[in-house]
Amino acid sequence: MQELLSLYYQCCYQGHWRELNEVLKYSLTRPSQQTLLQKCVKGGHQYCIANASISQAVINLQNAGILTKKYADFEALYDDVRKIIGNISGIGDLTIYDTALRIGFIMFPIVLPQNYVYLARGAMRGAKKILGTNKLKYREQASVFSPYFGNLSSHFVEDFLCIMEDFLCKGGVVAGKPLPPAICQCNCATELRGQQPVSSSQNCSCFCSRLSNEKGEYKEEYIDNGEQINN
Repeated sequence: MQELLSLYYQCCYQGHWRELNEVLKYSLTRPSQQTLLQKCVKGGHQYCIANASISQAVINLQNAGILTKKYADFEALYDDVRKIIGNISGIGDLTIYDTALRIGFIMFPIVLPQNYVYLARGAMRGAKKILGTNKLKYREQASVFSPYFGNLSSHFVEDFLCIMEDFLCKGGVVAGKPLPPAICQCNCATELRGQQPVSSSQNCSCFCSRLSNEKGEYKEEYIDNGEQINN
């Protein structure tokens, strides 16, 4: 576990961080609310969701005026997003969380998860393995993860559980089994392997090739399948 955390801190967190910063950078260009919300709803996890579902989510969020609201905490923001788009066909827990996270990241002041870790798809599977239980909700108290992650921000905990799910659920760190830097394509991974970066295009803004293709489209086990988990 400690080795996986070290690799995450050195390299693997950067895909998640890049995606959030891309949305923030785009918001600073003063786009229309509709195009900004499109960016907030549809990311790498959502490329298989029907365009009609994405469009309806954008319309619902725009009509609700979510970009002009103020929230005391992320839970209030998340609950609002869930109420607004959660009943749309094809929109599952992962898209609800991703949308709320992206919207919260571009708000001023910023609104990020602190009290809970949100779980879906790979993150849910990773959390079940670490905590040794199959009875988890779509969000769990951040404190239950503290023995493993200390005070690491909740959204980074969720990202770690997702991208390291394969190692957590299939035997952990095993001698002879390649760890992320051995099979990632980004510059920081090649540097961790003691190699020179292949090209300037393969920098740390790339999605890890273990999880997605060169377009940033996640593999099937990491995309939203429209399922939701009850409280």
